Amino acid sequence: MQFQIKQQQPKPTIYRILVILTLFFAGCSDEGEDPAPPSGPPPAIVNIIHDEFESEKYAVYANSTFRTMVAYNRILEDGTELDLQPSINAFPIIFEDQEGNTWDIFGEATAGPRAGQRLVPTQAMMGYWFSFASFFPIVTIYGEEMNEKLDSEISGPDWLINQENVFRGAFKDAIPSLDNPVYQSLSGRDLVNPLYVNDEDLTIVIPDQQNLKVIPHKVMDWHESLNDNINGKDVVVGYCPLTGTSTIWNRALNENVLEFGVSGLLYNNNLILYDRQTDSYWSQILQRSVHGNLIGTDPGEINVALEMTWAGVKLLDKGGFKLLSENNGFDRNYSIYPYGDYKTNHERLSFPLTYQDNRIPNKERVLAVIINERSKVYRFEHFK
Repeated sequence: MQFQIKQQQPKPTIYRILVILTLFFAGCSDEGEDPAPPSGPPPAIVNIIHDEFESEKYAVYANSTFRTMVAYNRILEDGTELDLQPSINAFPIIFEDQEGNTWDIFGEATAGPRAGQRLVPTQAMMGYWFSFASFFPIVTIYGEEMNEKLDSEISGPDWLINQENVFRGAFKDAIPSLDNPVYQSLSGRDLVNPLYVNDEDLTIVIPDQQNLKVIPHKVMDWHESLNDNINGKDVVVGYCPLTGTSTIWNRALNENVLEFGVSGLLYNNNLILYDRQTDSYWSQILQRSVHGNLIGTDPGEINVALEMTWAGVKLLDKGGFKLLSENNGFDRNYSIYPYGDYKTNHERLSFPLTYQDNRIPNKERVLAVIINERSKVYRFEHFK
């Protein structure tokens, strides 16, 4: 099957050259790194919002100090509706309820009559505002009226997305996936810096058996796709540096285990993965195949990607940590951000968007609850 990918001139060519040169010949500039935090910890914004969207009742928790937000369903399997309130206990305990239970940031009851039970995570994702506003036809901001786009995306017979808005940012596999990731086991005093991660660095945190796997954004900026086995299941962790979004998918489909790589294509600046078995293409934010033999396939999310700073990770207590090693067989300087001033220049986008909504600054980091292909967004400033 042949298809044409729209080439935007001159930006994609320049972008492609910069990506390839940066990936293979890391420079010495610190340009693009997040600015140093002010001295002393900022005041934390920690609160809980009870909300309902698309008939689902849930609670959203935010902690601005550790730059994390999570959402959990308030209705338990037995039909009980929990009144989740901020816990008086220290992080990572975040909720307490009317039954006397306390719940941690992973949704596990740590004490009380339901100790050991888990809350069901609401389908949600953190990332830059523009990414959710451009992907979903209906985007609601907490506390505001629903905004419905007047235009609609046109898909062709071979794509679930508009092929005219698919751009090539790099050659296939020019950004190398991590297919046999190496982790460094840490516990106790090992967590004290210096390590190659800093307290303010964002990470992806995934419970794995009795441990936590911790995957820093600064590594995934260079690799974007990580094929792994977590809790005995084959998964792929996808991270898009241009939209700041993370996903964790099941790789085992129809008794076959897929291996994912970086296609080099982007849609609304968001990562399009491909699987090496069928060469099908997968939208990271839509979480389904959008082109190829597996078009329309939903891989099934194994875990909601929990994100927080390394300073927050060090307060977690799950028995031990497995930190993704900086020694994974690639000559990369992970202290250097590979996309220049992209994170700090809030107006800069690498490619056009199908739709742009200016109600929130483009690159403000938000939590999007995604249900029935609709999205509701929460900002840290909502939690006051």
